[in-house]
Amino acid sequence: MKPEFLENYRNEHEDTLDARTYDFDWADLERRLGEAEEQLEDRDFAALGSALQSIIEWIIEGADFTKLDADAHVGRRAIALFWTLNPDYFEGVSLATLASRLGLHKAILSAQAAEARRKFGIKNRGQAHGWNFGQTAEPKAPQTRKGGALAEAAMSQLKARLARNVNG
Repeated sequence: MKPEFLENYRNEHEDTLDARTYDFDWADLERRLGEAEEQLEDRDFAALGSALQSIIEWIIEGADFTKLDADAHVGRRAIALFWTLNPDYFEGVSLATLASRLGLHKAILSAQAAEARRKFGIKNRGQAHGWNFGQTAEPKAPQTRKGGALAEAAMSQLKARLARNVNG
């Protein structure tokens, strides 16, 4: 005997956003929003050109094209941006693994990827732990220490004696 068909049954493990389980007229929505145009218009190409220009400007930023290593600088920034967009471009490996494959220290690519993330507002699963997203690095105050820990302790004691003499 065949089990009864329950028309309103929902599988608790079903992904409700899976394309096979919903009935929505995406084509109509895209048409109404102007996203289903067959051909791009001049305004579309202008926007694409502007976006591409900002990407290229970021990639070549800081490169000194009078030096022999300019290509390495540009290449590292491009790789960091591409990895930030989608690690699957590099077989889904971590940034540290990618840096190792390229013979680089992971900090080199990490700094570039973090900068790309902040500049373009993009993030991938490999950057989910990025606690400093949106923060810009602030320069550290220069160290004014003269001498070592012993000299520092002596100065601290001297300041304490001076404060006691002034106060009392």
